[in-house]
Order: sequence, then C-alpha cells, then structure tokens
Amino acid sequence: MRLLKNISIILFLFSLVFAQNIPSRPDSVKTGSEFMEAILGTTYSQRESQIFEEIVNGNIPNILRDLITLTSTFQDANGINHIVEYDVMRDYLSIGTNKDYCRIPMGPHTAQAIADTFGCILTTPKLCDDIWKHASVRLDPIPYYPVGDNNSQVYQFVKHNKDINASRDSIKGNSHDLIAGIKKDIVICNALKYKKDKVAIYGWHYTNGVPIQPLYIGHVDWYVDYSHGVRLVNAIVRVDGAAMNIHDILKDTVLYKLLSNESVSMQQTHYSY
Repeated sequence: MRLLKNISIILFLFSLVFAQNIPSRPDSVKTGSEFMEAILGTTYSQRESQIFEEIVNGNIPNILRDLITLTSTFQDANGINHIVEYDVMRDYLSIGTNKDYCRIPMGPHTAQAIADTFGCILTTPKLCDDIWKHASVRLDPIPYYPVGDNNSQVYQFVKHNKDINASRDSIKGNSHDLIAGIKKDIVICNALKYKKDKVAIYGWHYTNGVPIQPLYIGHVDWYVDYSHGVRLVNAIVRVDGAAMNIHDILKDTVLYKLLSNESVSMQQTHYSY
C-alpha cells in the first residue's frame, strides 16, 4: 500500500510541474469561437504568432491541463520489456474554455515552440498508435474533399471542430475523455534532421485502428490544413518507475525503441524554429 501511495504522489507531482508551466487563463481573453472569428480570412503567416501568444499565455481549456497517464509495455532494441508511463493531453491543442474551444491547426515551428514552453514533446507515430489504443472515444475520421485551397482556410478549421464534437456527442462521449481518430498528428521523426523545411504528419486512425495517413514528410513546413492537430506529451516519462526525459530516450541506441518505430535512434527530436 505504501508503494502504491508513493507512486500516486510522484504522478501527482509530475502533473503539477506540467500545470505550473501554463499560466492561468486570463478572464479577459477570447473564447474559442471569438478567437476563430477574429482570425477568419488570415493567412498562415498572419495567424501563427497569434495562435502562439494565445496558447502560451494560458488561453486553453482546462481539460488540456489535466494530463492523462497512460501505461504500456514496450520492448527496447534488445527485445527487453519495459513498463512505460507517459502523460498526454486528452485532446488536441485548442484555444478557449471548456465550454467554448476550438482545436487549432498550426505549423510545426509554432507547435514545437509551444511544446518547449510547456515542457512537452510532440508525439511520435508509435505514441500516436498507442494513444489510440488507450482512447475511450475513438471516432472515424471526417475528411473534406478539397476545392481550391478551402481546406487550409480557418472556416474549414471551425467546421471540422464542430463536426468532431457532433460525432463525439452522438456516441455519448464528452470533452473529458481521451479522444482519438480526429486529426493527423504533427509528429517528430528521424527525417527532421534532413528535411528541415518540411512537416511530418501521421495518423487519423479509423475505428479499426488503421491510420489514413502513414508517416509523410512531403508537405512544406508552412502548409496547414483542417486535418492537422497537435497533441502534447509531457517530456518526463517513467521507465520501470524511473523518471527519464523523452529526448534522452529517443537518442539512446537501445531505449529509443520504447517510443519509436524507426530503425535507428533519433539525432534530432524537435523542429527548429
């Protein structure tokens, strides 16, 4: 019983460290719908700094501050099993309140800067798959047929957010659930070292677990559309009960396999900005 109590205390302290990295949400800031209305018609370069400022200044729903701890058994490169505990946001980065928020697509450099500010990392494809397995709400993707550049417009971001919520509500899900299958994740992978002007995306799983999007590094780093999302993972994880930094794990020639499906360890675990 004492061991279980100590573990619970440690997990609580980790969550406090994360929460302290995010300022309290000011009363005067915009709701999700107000912010999206304010950036309607903006270009990528016009809105990215606004997205960054809103989020790092605390304009996110409280549901994203309360991370969920997931526990999985993964093998290292030598085939040894390890118990890995990691903390994830239950939904994708959003702006607004618990009652009025919008999941906000953004570029990889903005996403990385937010992750660094909050002491987090972006997901890997392996973690995306594992998060989907743990999710209590799994929705089929909601794709839109492209007409011109409409899928990169803010009004399409808003429409997608509303359609996701309607789909979630139809199966009695709620905003406090760990949700998956709703976005392609901006991910980190080995290719970042060589393709510095690209964004890596992965995921958007069907309810059978198959992702629409295999790992893809073909888009330029300023391309953003409604299907892109950012889910943050606390950079401190527990491996067999010992706290470790994810960046160190991904660079380790044996342990990297715990969090990555790639054939070699990562030399660069982040987007440059």
